[in-house]
Amino acid sequence: MAEVDFQAVFDEDPVALAVLSPDLVFVAVNRVHEELFGRTREEMRRPGLLRGVPERVLAGGEASAAGVVRAGPGQR
Repeated sequence: MAEVDFQAVFDEDPVALAVLSPDLVFVAVNRVHEELFGRTREEMRRPGLLRGVPERVLAGGEASAAGVVRAGPGQR
């Protein structure tokens, strides 16, 4: 079986993707995310970048993330 280059797959996805740590620091963003938000991966990885985002917005994201974690990969 061929080895999959997950970074290449992540980068070639046609939608903006980001991975955040539990403390809301960007761990990874893809090429489309960089283009859409006008920030490089290195800029996005700075701690505190989400400071100032309304609490209600972050809470909604946490609920979505919790659903993904509960369901597991590929499930809804």
